[in-house]
Amino acid sequence: MGRHMGAKDLDTIFQWKAEGSNATQVYARLCAQRRRQHRAEPGLSAVRRALKGKTFKRSKAETRGRKKKLSAANLKKLEKARLELIKKADSEYEVIWDDVVKKARVPPVHRTTAANNMTAAGYDVKWRPPRLKPLRGEIDEEERKSKCDKLRRLPDSHWQHKVDCYMDNKKWKVPLSKKGKRFIRMLQVRGHLRKPSEGLKKGFTKPNIKKHNVNTGATLSVCAAIIGGRVRVWQYLPKTWCAQAAVDLYKGVIAPALIKHRGKKRSYIVLEDNDPTGYKSNAAKQAKKELNIKPVDFPAYSPDLNPLDFSLWTEVRDRMNQKTVKNETAMQYSARLRRTALSIPEPVVRKMLGAMKARAQSIYDHNGGHIPRD
Repeated sequence: MGRHMGAKDLDTIFQWKAEGSNATQVYARLCAQRRRQHRAEPGLSAVRRALKGKTFKRSKAETRGRKKKLSAANLKKLEKARLELIKKADSEYEVIWDDVVKKARVPPVHRTTAANNMTAAGYDVKWRPPRLKPLRGEIDEEERKSKCDKLRRLPDSHWQHKVDCYMDNKKWKVPLSKKGKRFIRMLQVRGHLRKPSEGLKKGFTKPNIKKHNVNTGATLSVCAAIIGGRVRVWQYLPKTWCAQAAVDLYKGVIAPALIKHRGKKRSYIVLEDNDPTGYKSNAAKQAKKELNIKPVDFPAYSPDLNPLDFSLWTEVRDRMNQKTVKNETAMQYSARLRRTALSIPEPVVRKMLGAMKARAQSIYDHNGGHIPRD
C-alpha cells in the first residue's frame, strides 16, 4: 500500500493531469517533489487509482480541518460548562474559553471561534472586569490627553534608553494562612466570562478590600525601580510613608543605583508615581533637585502609563505563584519576593518599556480615557 496523500497532494496531481501529464509522468513528478521535501514516496498504483477516482475520494462539502461553526447543542454545552467552571473557581482564579471548550467536550475550536459563535447566538458573554477603574473626571482626562499628546511623539528609543529610571511603590500582602492565600487569589482575578446580568452572582464577584479586608498575616511596602532594562531596586520601605521617607529613598537608594547602572550624568530622567505625600512633597522635590533627578511630566490617575503598574507587579505575582511554599515566614517570603523580582530577564522588562509609546497614543486617541485592551 502506498503512502497516504493529503489534500495538497491530490490538488497537485489533478492539476498535472489537467495539464496533459499521464499517470506515469504525474507519479514521477510527485516522487521528485516528495524527495525534495524529505517525504516518503507513494506507490504508482495509489497515484493511478486516485487519478481514476477509485480511492482518496473527497466529499462535496469539505469536512476536514477545524470546524468554524458550532451547533446550537454545542453552544448550550459551552454555556453549561462556563457556569460550572465559574462556580468551581469561586472567584479564586480566572476561567478562560480554552477551559470552557475542553470542559464542554465540543469539537475543538479556537477561543476566538467559541466567543464569536456564542455572541452570534445571542449569548452576551464577554470578558468583563470585576473591579472598578480609577475614578477620573473630565478635567483629569483632559490633562491626560494633553500630556499624552507630548509623550506619544517620543520615539521608542526614548522609553527604552533615554529614561533612566521607572519607579513605583506598592503594598504587598504576605499570605501566611490558608484563608489569607485564598483572599489574595480572589483579589488577583482580573475578569470573568460573564453576561451583564451576572455581575453580582456568586463566582463573578471579588471582595472589596475596604469592606471585606482579611488579615493575611503581614503587609510589605516596597519600592521597585527599573534601571537600564532590569529591576535594579527592590527596597522595603518603613511602615510610615512620608516626605522624609521619600528623601531617604532618593538619597540612599535611587541615586546610588542610578550612578552604578547609568554612570555619572548631568541629570537623570525618572518616571515616578504622582504621590503627593512622598514623591511630590516639597522636601522630595528639593532632594531631587540636589541629585539632578528630573521627573517625567506624568498625568495624574494614570497607572496605565507606568510599566510597573500595568505590567511588572503582575509579572512578579505570576512568577511567585508558580512556586507553592507551604510553611513560609514573612521574612522568607520577602526574601523570595525580592529574588523573584530581581531575576526577571531583561527581554521581559524591555517588552514592558516598549509598550509606552503605544499606550500614550491610545490614551490620546480615546480623549484621555481608558486604554480599551486594559
